Amino acid sequence: MWWPFASKYPEHYAVDVDALEFDYIIVGGGTAGCVLASRLSEDPDTSVLVLERGVANDTRLSRVPMISFNLFDPQYGANRKIPLFTAKVLGGNSRINGTVYTRGSAADYDAWAVMGRTDWSYEKVLPYFVKAQTSISRPKSAFCGDSGPWITQAFSYSDLLFKVHQAVRKSATAWGLPPIDDVNAPDAPCDGFGAFWI
Repeated sequence: MWWPFASKYPEHYAVDVDALEFDYIIVGGGTAGCVLASRLSEDPDTSVLVLERGVANDTRLSRVPMISFNLFDPQYGANRKIPLFTAKVLGGNSRINGTVYTRGSAADYDAWAVMGRTDWSYEKVLPYFVKAQTSISRPKSAFCGDSGPWITQAFSYSDLLFKVHQAVRKSATAWGLPPIDDVNAPDAPCDGFGAFWI
């Protein structure tokens, strides 16, 4: 279904690139695919093709998370009746998840390493997270970058005009959830309460 609010980036179809050769082909123009394409194409002698099934909108409205996806075209998971909204657009699911930036738990990466994916340990992927990030909320550290293409900042609920933050914090504390200063720190607990990163 067509999504309104203006024009798109120029797009090329399979016939446009037929018989062309590329050094790299990236399947999926989500956040990671776009960053990878950007990094690879820093070398002017390298050719990169990004394959994205969705449109490549680039308008003021298309840059606003949670608005820039087609709310009226839900997809359904396998044998389920639960609507699953997908981001059929350049930028991928970052367009529909409010651009929340989270790396996940360090323990999950280490569990993958134990299962045989040794290059996926937290210690080995951390330098790539740091290289990809520019944090405007935290100084550069062993786990926080300052020169990558992903610009991130901690979003504090206290910055909002509404004073709901204090009530939510009190409720979370009453439930026994610990406060988390930085959800992307390697020692951050999986359960807790804190500001999210965008």
